[in-house]
Amino acid sequence: MFSFLKKTDLSNTTDFNYKRIVIIGPTGSGKSTLAKIIAERYHLSCCHLDQLAHLQGTQWQERPKEEFYRLHDNYLTTHNTWVIDGNYSACLSQRLEAADCIIWLNYNCFLCVLYVIKRYLFDKKRNGVPDGVIDRFPWLLIKRLLFIHPQRRKKYYTFIDQCQTNFSPKRIFIIKNRRQLADFCRQHSII
Repeated sequence: MFSFLKKTDLSNTTDFNYKRIVIIGPTGSGKSTLAKIIAERYHLSCCHLDQLAHLQGTQWQERPKEEFYRLHDNYLTTHNTWVIDGNYSACLSQRLEAADCIIWLNYNCFLCVLYVIKRYLFDKKRNGVPDGVIDRFPWLLIKRLLFIHPQRRKKYYTFIDQCQTNFSPKRIFIIKNRRQLADFCRQHSII
């Protein structure tokens, strides 16, 4: 059913010369950190969608949807090379179509709950947070991870399968845990 699954072998793949990279995955998986590292390593523009979707200096107050979509679409059209992290499935298909590489951090949701709690306790200045936002304990994120993300995972499989069928060929990496991520980064000289 999902033809792209056979195309995700991480071994013997050292060539990493992609110019438009999408990173998706659950909250707490490290999307923003990975995006920043790749952008710096390969001199690409970096866009954290949380910074576009939320107003600065607020408690994660969302921008009006039309404004977010405009900022999102503008970023895609005004930058030739980029790394964009974030899910926002309402505009995911545009990113997948424009990308030449997709990295899906398809981590276990229970582990991501632990990562989110650890992040809250110890990482007060993390990547991808809009300026001036102060995190509160992430009850809502934990609820999303446990009850909403499992359904989203099915949606992402469908998105990526449609992407392979309908758009130009893309390199897709599905990374299931931090050990695979470390291997991936070493193989591609990202770290």
